[in-house]
Amino acid sequence: MSNVNKNIKRAIRLKEFGSNVFREMIPEDAYLAKTNGTIKKEKFILNTNSNGFIVDPDIPVFDSTPVYVFGDSFVESVYVQQGKRFCDILSKSKSFRKQTNFYNAGYSGATSLHVLNSLIARLPANKSASVLHILPSNDVLSLFNSEGFWNFADKRYSPIQPIPRRMPVNPGDFKENLVQLSRVLESIIKVATSFKFKVFFATTPYIQTDYHSLAWYKSRNYSTISYELIIECRQAANHVMREVAKKHRVILLDLEDEMLDNSMFYDDVHLNEKGSLAVAKLIEEGVAKYI
Repeated sequence: MSNVNKNIKRAIRLKEFGSNVFREMIPEDAYLAKTNGTIKKEKFILNTNSNGFIVDPDIPVFDSTPVYVFGDSFVESVYVQQGKRFCDILSKSKSFRKQTNFYNAGYSGATSLHVLNSLIARLPANKSASVLHILPSNDVLSLFNSEGFWNFADKRYSPIQPIPRRMPVNPGDFKENLVQLSRVLESIIKVATSFKFKVFFATTPYIQTDYHSLAWYKSRNYSTISYELIIECRQAANHVMREVAKKHRVILLDLEDEMLDNSMFYDDVHLNEKGSLAVAKLIEEGVAKYI
């Protein structure tokens, strides 16, 4: 007999903090032990606006078409100080034709399928907007599961909630599941263009070399083989994004190729303040003339 409650009401899961949130966060010692020391045990503040997007409340709402930056914790940047997250830096930039709000739609554990759902549910189709989707590193981990993005048992990655209790998360075939990514990315483009949004893509960057001595590598008990497999799969996912962007003539920012300095990250995928500034400059250079 199935252990799933057949009467339970399910809902599509939106990866967001909620509206008008104020949070103060201090990274725990166990978390800091898995970093390279470029973030400190100090208070980090996170605010969201009435639509649930992460903002710096000191930045006004401008009379220009906003840019919504979707992704996972790379975009979210909880452990970068408010005002120094790359979306905040871009919102304060004077390099655009009109000063523009870059709304941070990042959320830890988000996949590209979550982004597609958020794009449909959270952005009104009758208002002008631009959308930048930065490929989540979570896509790779989610696609290791059976059914890939549609594994409803995975507490972190399931697109449906609530998560069934005691249902196992079975392994899947990453290469077979990779087709899901191309289809979801194409769906993001089609939804955005049908809503008359400008759409931009960016590959996901990560530490690719000289990682064996780093604390996060040692503490996660990686072997060279296991981390090299993750690198290989991240490369494959980024390649899919490049191919989809090329096919549909979407402007792509290749952060994987540009962000090669390990000092810009505090672990394998998360930015510190130096990295946040670098990403802001790359986005500014890549999309300013199109916004």
